[in-house]
Amino acid sequence: MMMKKGNSAGAFIIEFALAITLLALLATAIADASAAFRVKHVLQAAAREGARKASTTQAANVTAILPVVTPVMKEIFEQSGLNFASVTSINVETLSELSGELIVNGELSVGNPIRVHVIYFYQPMILGLAAPLVPGFSGLLQSSSTMRYEGSS
Repeated sequence: MMMKKGNSAGAFIIEFALAITLLALLATAIADASAAFRVKHVLQAAAREGARKASTTQAANVTAILPVVTPVMKEIFEQSGLNFASVTSINVETLSELSGELIVNGELSVGNPIRVHVIYFYQPMILGLAAPLVPGFSGLLQSSSTMRYEGSS
């Protein structure tokens, strides 16, 4: 049996359509990964600035520092163009110097580490519909920063 030679243009169009679809999918995946990397970088900067502010704020305990830290972190998000409303939680914690235990509402003492932890809900731009299909993807990006408490504002 002999194949016809005259219809190779149809095969080319089908191959091109498949190739361009795969390339478009790859390009959108790269764009989404880049955006997630940018969000993670902003989270790190916000946590670092929050920890810097927390370490120099005069307060009796960790709970009193959160209202001071939040506006500083909000400003970082606004400067970067990210939506601060997507921040799901901001925690300020101190660590016991002797045992390394986490103390959530503990008293502050000069020299002890104080940690600011921020969690952000990230919704992928383009591949948002496929995100639930990725194993282990929750949409939550988080970052924390630790500095020693100085106590002077």
